[in-house]
Formats: sequence, C-alpha cells, structure tokens
Amino acid sequence: MKKRTMAGNAALLAIFSVLAKAISGCYRVPLTAILGAEGMGMYQLVFSIYALILAFTTGGIPVAVSRLTSERAALEKDSRPVLKSALVCVSVLSVSLSLIIAFARRYVAVLQGNPEIADAYLLIVPSIVFTGALSMYRGWFQGNNDVVPSAVSGLVEQVAKLAAGITLAYLLASRGAIYAVYGALTGLAVSEAAALLYMLISYFVRGRKNIPVSLDEERFSENCKSMLKTSSVFAFAGFIVPFSQFTDGILIVNLLKAVGSSASSATAAYGIFSGTVMSVINMPVVLTLSLAAALVPVISASRIRRQTGEIISKSNTSIKIAFATGLPAAALVFVFAEPVVTLLYPRLSATETAAAIRLMKICSFSIPLCAAREIFSTILMTLDKTGRVIVNNVFAVVLKTAVSVFLIIRTGIEGAAYGAIVFGATGFILNATSYVSLVGKNLKLIKNVSTTAVGSAIMAGVATLMTTIIPNTFAALAAGALTSVTVYFIVLSATRVFDDGELSGIPLSRCFDRFSKKLRFWER
Repeated sequence: MKKRTMAGNAALLAIFSVLAKAISGCYRVPLTAILGAEGMGMYQLVFSIYALILAFTTGGIPVAVSRLTSERAALEKDSRPVLKSALVCVSVLSVSLSLIIAFARRYVAVLQGNPEIADAYLLIVPSIVFTGALSMYRGWFQGNNDVVPSAVSGLVEQVAKLAAGITLAYLLASRGAIYAVYGALTGLAVSEAAALLYMLISYFVRGRKNIPVSLDEERFSENCKSMLKTSSVFAFAGFIVPFSQFTDGILIVNLLKAVGSSASSATAAYGIFSGTVMSVINMPVVLTLSLAAALVPVISASRIRRQTGEIISKSNTSIKIAFATGLPAAALVFVFAEPVVTLLYPRLSATETAAAIRLMKICSFSIPLCAAREIFSTILMTLDKTGRVIVNNVFAVVLKTAVSVFLIIRTGIEGAAYGAIVFGATGFILNATSYVSLVGKNLKLIKNVSTTAVGSAIMAGVATLMTTIIPNTFAALAAGALTSVTVYFIVLSATRVFDDGELSGIPLSRCFDRFSKKLRFWER
C-alpha cells in the first residue's frame, strides 16, 4: 500500500470529504424541497437516534482499530487479527442495539415529542449493521496509512444516498411527509450497503498486500480483549457528542411546544436548525475530521517508537491547519449566510428562510471552535489521555444543555444556536488547556493561530465590502468569496504561518512554499 505523509493523507481525505459534502449538499437541497421543514424535522429526529447508536457501535472501535493497526505495523506484525476481532465485536454490538431500538421505538418516538415517526426507526436497523462493519474496514486501512479506500467509500456512500434517497423520497411523497421520510431512510441503508461492498472489494484487491506476517501466534480471545480494552474509553468519549445531539432533539421540540408552539411548528424549527443550518456549518468541520483521522496512526506510531519531537511537531501542524481552515470558513459563512440559504434552500418559506439566515450567522462562530475541539480531542485520546477528553466534553455538554434550555425558553430556536457556540468554546478551551499542560506552551503556535485569526478578520472585511459594492446577491457571493480567499492566501503566505515543507503531501503545497518565499522579499 502506498505510504503518504500525514498532511498528504489529510489532504486526500479532505478532498474526497469536500466532494462527498458537496454531494450531500445536493442531497439536502432536493430532500428539503420534498420533505418540507416538518419532514426534515422528522428525518433529523430519527437520524439523531441513528447517530447515537453508531456512537456505541463505531464511536471508539474504529479509532482503536486504527491505533492498534498502526502500532502493529510499526512493530512489523500482521494487523489482520485486529480487523477480525473488531468485526466480531461490532457485529454483536450492532445487532444487539438494533433489536433494542426495534422494540423500544414507540417509547423513543413519544419521548422525542413526535409519535408519528415510531416505525421509521425500523428502517435504520440495516444501516446500523452495515455502517458498523464499514467503519472497521476504514479504521484498518487508515491504520495501515492507506486512506484511499476510506476516501472513495465516502464518495460512493454519498452518491448512492443521493440517487436512492431522493428517488424513494420523491416516489413516496404523494402519500405524505412521513412516507417520504421512510424513502429517505431506506436510501440511507442502500448507501451504506454500497459503501461496504466497495470496501470489501478494496480489502481483497489491495488491502492484504504488503502486510507483514508476525511469527508469533495470538489467540482470537486475546485480540478481542485488547480491542475492547482500547476501544471502550474511545467509545465513551465518542458517545458524548451524539448523545448531546440526541438530547437536542428532545429538548428543542418539547421546549418549543411548552412555550406555545404546535408539534408541527416545533418539529419544523428543529428541522431548520439541525437539517439545513447545521449541515452547512458542519461542512468545514469535515476537513478537520479528515485531518484527525490521518493524525491517529501517525501519532500512534510515533508514540510506540517514543518519538516525542515528532508527536509535538505533527500535533502543532494539525492544530494550525484546523484554525487555518475553520476561521476563514466561519468568516465566509457569516458574511454570506443570506445568499447561501437562498441558493441552497429555495423552497423554504420567507419566514423559514429568515430564521435559517439568523441561525446560520449565529452558528458560524462555532465552526473554528468545534474544529479545534475535535483536533485537541484526537491528540489527547491518541496519547492515552482519553479520560481528560471525557471529563472536558461532559462538562461542555452539561453547560451547553443548561444554556440551551435557558435561552430556548426566552428566545426560541435561536437559543439552540447559542448553545452550540457554548459547547464548542467550552470543549476547545478545556481540551486545549489539557494539551498545553501535557506538552507545554508553544509561543510560535500561538502566534501562528493569532495570525490566521487576523487574516480571517481581513478576509471578512473584504467579503463585506464586496457585498456593498456589488448589488446582485449571488454575484457578490461569487466575487466576494474569490477575492477574500485570495487575500487570505496572501496573508498566510506573507506571514509564514506554515514552515517550508510543513504541508508536504498536500496538493499545491510546493507552489505555496515558492510563492511565500517570493512574497517575503525582505528576507532576501
């Protein structure tokens, strides 16, 4: 399997993730048009349960697979027993949880404030099983420093979901919104099955090549024990955020109903927040998740070799990339919230569009905070400091929930958006503090992050200026985005946020280095 640098793996994952997210955006636009705001609310309520169950089945085991695989590869041992034990563990867990949700679906639907969606939970059962196995293969490939199957499988997944989900939702929409939701959830199962099939083919075609075979025999039970020991803390850490999203669905709908909204209006408001706004907000964070996935095997291998300097160097690079992408993304989303919502969701009513724009402007501040929180969490977990991550994230969720409840009662759905900012900020501050206490303060890193913040502020100013100069909303979006990104690129190059060769493996990184050298004429 071809080896790449951490930055190269992250770049490849990011490129495919952006493509997948673009397709996902194409999926969300017609799906919102078919389901409507209330239907999207129903879909998101069911999807929050799906994400919660996946937190049990795949929240920690893929990270453990990636880590154990990379450690065995560093010791030149066969990593296939790790994959085998992981598949058995996740299959048992997936089937068990699927049966629980099938029998408890009516109680869960009532708890979420919408009994009509009870039978929809049956349609996510196949997806739970397929996604569990799919995640194990992704973790194993990434642990072997081969991110191509993971990247391509994500693209296959989104294409299949777009084709099957939209088609089925459209065909069933004439029977009512809930049937259209059934169609979309069936398309989700089809997409996971297609991605798993691709991953199986990749494993038999390329996955078993160049894998060193260890001379020592290991018992299957010992592999399972090691897998469960490593993954249990990761699973608990990965469970916290999906659980928070699950409680959001319960709190938002029921609190809005308590202050006077009908069940239909409350579900629609939740659909706008979680289904339309957060799908855009989460898009830049996907870049950070790609970086985090590439970071795990690199740090794990360096840890097993006791290469402290390499660990700190790669960690600092990942932190800078997270801020260098998250901060400008937040600036663009804030400035261009109106044209983005209008362009992506033209079928929303005027009231729903205005609400989505307000929510998107508020939530844009959470983008760099959540991106940084994810990176610091991944670094700490890979360095065996998962306990700190759990404590930090639990505190962040508790604080977010309290703020959300307080503000939703007073301001409506916007309170949930402010709660998202509180969660991102609290998790980032606590995880960053834990990281600094572990490796020490790095003034150069602080300076580089501050520089990206200044560059993002300049970028936001340029984008705002373009919106005032160009009257046409969509022309201002295109011209403003292009101009402000160019200005931001020049700022990064002139201030040398990244050292020469630090981004090696990322497309056009050599061009970036050469441009930076030419731009910094005073150093010559």
